[in-house]
Amino acid sequence: SSLTHFLTYRGKENNGMLQQFQEPVGSVATIRAYWTAHYCQLETRMNVHKTDDTSIPLEQRAVTFEGELYHSRSFPISSKVEGRIKDL
Repeated sequence: SSLTHFLTYRGKENNGMLQQFQEPVGSVATIRAYWTAHYCQLETRMNVHKTDDTSIPLEQRAVTFEGELYHSRSFPISSKVEGRIKDL
């Protein structure tokens, strides 16, 4: 696949970010992976505000890892999702 080719054959700078946006249902959630050839650590955070709550400023409804901790909560990743990510 193109993802496998990208991860295997691109010029390495030892850092980077791979993203895919999906329209959130309810609240914004982000999965972050620290990934090397021999190690993979996954974390997820979900925003505590509903995306359609217009009484809350947009930037507070959208932040996860990059925002203040009180705007989001950490959640365990399901084994199904973890397996799908590690199979990439």
